[in-house]
Amino acid sequence: MAVSEEKYIVEIERDTETGIVRREVWSDENLKVHRIGAPALTERDEKGRVVCEAWRLHGSGHRDGGPAQSKINPQTGVVVEELWRVNGRPHRLDGPAEITRNPQTGRGTFSRWYVNGERVPAPRKLRHPGLKAPGP
Repeated sequence: MAVSEEKYIVEIERDTETGIVRREVWSDENLKVHRIGAPALTERDEKGRVVCEAWRLHGSGHRDGGPAQSKINPQTGVVVEELWRVNGRPHRLDGPAEITRNPQTGRGTFSRWYVNGERVPAPRKLRHPGLKAPGP
């Protein structure tokens, strides 16, 4: 069995009064934000609730099968923003690569479709009512 070794530099910002980790950043040996298999950047609010997760591969947004970046409303738990990236480029085959949602209701307010970094129109059968159409 072949084994590969990953070396990381981890920076942690902790609230000195509560001990809550507010920000965690993983980087490679070249100091590029990077982590395989988990978010390279995690930010939390004062209660420790995750408000942002970002997946990076040697500094570029990258995640297979999920959003490379998510922002969460800590009060409602709604994911208010999703950015899908592969090798730093917007990409998603089964839905929009950029999504914004109402922080209270979770209803989509904006979406934009990309394949391999190229903007494409949303397939008619998959367009969601109530979403704003992408601008030019």
